[in-house]
Amino acid sequence: HNMAPEVPPALLPPATRAELQRQLALTMDVIKKYPTVRDAEAAGYRRAGPFIPGLGTHYVGGRNSRTGVLSDDDITHPSTIIYHGNKPDSPIAGFMYMAAAPSGAEPEGFAGPNDHWHFHSGICLVAGPTGSQEALGFDGSITQQQCGERKGRWLANSGYLLHVWTVPSYTDPLGVFAHMNPLLTCGDGTYYTDD
Repeated sequence: HNMAPEVPPALLPPATRAELQRQLALTMDVIKKYPTVRDAEAAGYRRAGPFIPGLGTHYVGGRNSRTGVLSDDDITHPSTIIYHGNKPDSPIAGFMYMAAAPSGAEPEGFAGPNDHWHFHSGICLVAGPTGSQEALGFDGSITQQQCGERKGRWLANSGYLLHVWTVPSYTDPLGVFAHMNPLLTCGDGTYYTDD
């Protein structure tokens, strides 16, 4: 993960800062539209994987950018909505955007230099309980042969991914585009669990 320090918004050129603020403000509409897991599921989003401290529970079903540039429509239809839990009333915590980058370069995404995209390699996808695909392993945690033995579908890489933390009660102290959010703790308030 390329997590270079963020450039403080006050140091961005005024036009870039204004465009970034406009883009991030678009996510407020998504927060209002899908405040809970129940709302996301009613709109067709489906859980992909378990709750993970720092990353929340991912619900997939939105759009992926095919060009590496995020349009306003892409921003208001995130490929993934992140929740603090997986119960019907679990609250929205953030978003994940997915993008292809035809040249292989990091996507344009949001205005300015702070949206550090990442990707995962060697992904094994298996059918999840909700009908969506869940990652059984990635980034060297499983081989292609092991994936085949578990009847998974092997992907060489995920494409580019970007977390965005604009939900007011989940403003990430590590930055709006940080990979993980320490506010997404387990039910007992801890960050790490034995299981």
